[in-house]
Amino acid sequence: MLETAIKATKEEGISQHAAAKKFGVSRVTMRNRMVHPNPSPHGGKAKLPDRAENSIADFSVSCSDMGVPLNRYYTLQFMSDMAAEAGVPNTSFNDKYFRRFLTRHENLSLRITHASNRHGGEHCRK
Repeated sequence: MLETAIKATKEEGISQHAAAKKFGVSRVTMRNRMVHPNPSPHGGKAKLPDRAENSIADFSVSCSDMGVPLNRYYTLQFMSDMAAEAGVPNTSFNDKYFRRFLTRHENLSLRITHASNRHGGEHCRK
């Protein structure tokens, strides 16, 4: 509907207010889209690329399956090492980044932090 309202404003000569009312779109949003047709995404650039984060998540799951799960400290350390190898200028990662990392990778959990809590980690207790 927004594109149709913008098209009507440009091609048919309808005022922005009338087009917004006719097509049921926000007048301010329509005006902003006319001024900036290709808006840039909000937020800053990600510190690590998606493939690096996915490899960290896979590595964490693999460690946990072997009975040696990574806790928050070691995961953040691993992230810093990967960022340094990738040439990222700021290699510090905080708890907020870690929490967001967990929300981006739903298969990871903080509940399993010790090998003795993991099902199948009996060999670590011997």
